[in-house]
Order: sequence, then C-alpha cells, then structure tokens
Amino acid sequence: MDHSSGAYAPPAKRARTDDDETPAPMTRSDIWHSDGNLVLQVGTTQFRVHWGVLSTHSSVFKDMQSIPQPDTAEPLVEGCPLVELYDDPLDVENVLRLLYDPTVFLQSQHEFAFVAALIRMGRKYDFQNLWNAGLGILEAAIPTTLAQYDALRDVNYRVKGIVKYPALFIDILSLLRENNIMTLLPCAYYLVIYIYSVKQLFDGVARGDGTTAILAPEILRQCIVSKEKIIGTQSLTGYALYWTVTLPTNQSSNTSGCANVAICTKNRLLQVSRHAKMLVLLPPAANDENPGMLHGLCPYCRDLAAMLIKVGRQNGWENLPNFFDLARWDELKNEG
Repeated sequence: MDHSSGAYAPPAKRARTDDDETPAPMTRSDIWHSDGNLVLQVGTTQFRVHWGVLSTHSSVFKDMQSIPQPDTAEPLVEGCPLVELYDDPLDVENVLRLLYDPTVFLQSQHEFAFVAALIRMGRKYDFQNLWNAGLGILEAAIPTTLAQYDALRDVNYRVKGIVKYPALFIDILSLLRENNIMTLLPCAYYLVIYIYSVKQLFDGVARGDGTTAILAPEILRQCIVSKEKIIGTQSLTGYALYWTVTLPTNQSSNTSGCANVAICTKNRLLQVSRHAKMLVLLPPAANDENPGMLHGLCPYCRDLAAMLIKVGRQNGWENLPNFFDLARWDELKNEG
C-alpha cells in the first residue's frame, strides 16, 4: 500500500513515566486479554492485545514493534508498553474484534461502520487482508457494469453485504473519496445524485441513529455540477432520451412507419416535459412486457425508441466517469 498520502500518519509509540501529568480517566475495553503484551489507547479507551496478532497482519505494527525503546522507559499499563492511536475508537474496536474472531466476517450483512473500519484501518496501518476484505464488500455493493446497476435497481437499491439505512450511499461515497477507491466512484456518485434530492445533498441525510450524513464541500460541488451536466446531455445524440427529440418522423414523410404521428408526438412530448429536470441517463430497458416511458407509442416507434434507449444506456454507462471528472473506466485505479 502507498502510505505517501496525508491519510497515513504513523501512530505514536511511547511509554509514560511517573513524572507525566495525571492522565485522563481511562475506560478499559472488553477487548482486554490478560496475557496481552501491548495496550492500545484510543482517546480514553484502552485495549490490551498482542504484538504478535497485530504485527502478523500489519507491516506498520511490525515496524513499530522493532523500534528499540529507551532503557529509562517504563511501561504504564500492567507491565505493557502503551501505543496511542489517533483513530475512531469504533474503527479500532471493529478491527480488533475481527482479528481475534475471524468468524465475524462470515456474516452475510455487515454494518457500514465495520466495512469503513476495514478500509480506513486497513489502508492506514497496512492491514492488507482487511483492506482487501473491505474492498471486496464495497465492490459487491457498488456496480461497475450496467448489468450490475440494473440488478441493484431491481432490488430497490438494497446493497449486497451491507445493512441498508437512509444515508448509506452518501456514507459510501464519502468513504470512497476519502480513501481514493477510484474504481467505484462513478456509480457511487451517480447513485447519490439519483437517489437523493438536491435539498438532501445540501442539508444532509439522517442515518436513523441520531446522526446526519453530510457530504464534504468538494464532493457536494461535484454532485451538483455533474447532475446539471448529465441532465443537459441525456437528450443529445447517442444518449437514452435522444428518441424523445427525434420520434416520430415528419408526418408528410412516406418513409416513416409510425402508425399515428399525432399520438406518438403527444406521448413523446409528454416524456420530454416529464423528464426535463430528472436524471434519465440510465433508464430501465424497455420492451413489450415492460414498456415504461414508451407506453402509448405505436409498435414502430416503440421498437425504434427501445433500440435508441438500449444504445443510449450503454453510452451513458461508458461515459459515466467523464460526467464526474474521472478517468475512463479502464484507467481508474485504487490508491490503497
């Protein structure tokens, strides 16, 4: 993993002496192994663990363990050296629970906080296996193909592997941006601007636990600018709404197979009005069993429009990264 970015900051390793100021009252976590030989302190919470467990999975902790300590250093907590970490205590707790009980990972649905801990701690401390596990969950949840996107929509955007809550996709997008997981960003951005209203993007979305998910200013700006860009593009040649500005052909033309130009024109203009300010870059595929927005068109216009929508959906998906100022799909790389 690349630790050259600002996201990586080596934790402080130190032992306190009797001359130190009186420390704040500490809370002992239930992750407290009596035979542990290391105490991690995060804020006012302490965890007694084993160097061997951490260094086996993390190159950062392995390097820390090898740093010689001054002869005058005295351990502070029950004969164990103390390492202070500057992370979210819940992240540390989630990672430690998994390291000591791998069966935690066998659950079919995980809380987002657990997945976020795997990503953040995995990247920062080079827990390579935890990073890969967290990335795998996110890859199963966020589509990277149009077929996967359609499947996600079919189950009402219920992500695989993560417990759903109202602000989930906002939190996922923030996590991806925070950790430079570029391969999943195009669809994550699109899901956020498709699912949430502009008001929700500005005001934040309640998670359901008393907290609110709010996008960072630069992410919010990208969402608003990209949404406007997509709406202004989706009716152009090659995109999914192009049929609304081209069908049916002129009534005087003998080459048109339209059965009723007046009715088809009325229905076409209805769709133009209905979707003028909506995201329709990737509409559901239309067919005889599920006509969708093609309802009311004659068979000739419906078939032609369905073909144009099919082509437009694929073009929209292929160009999705560009709408969010990202590299092409095949050029997106993760930086973890």
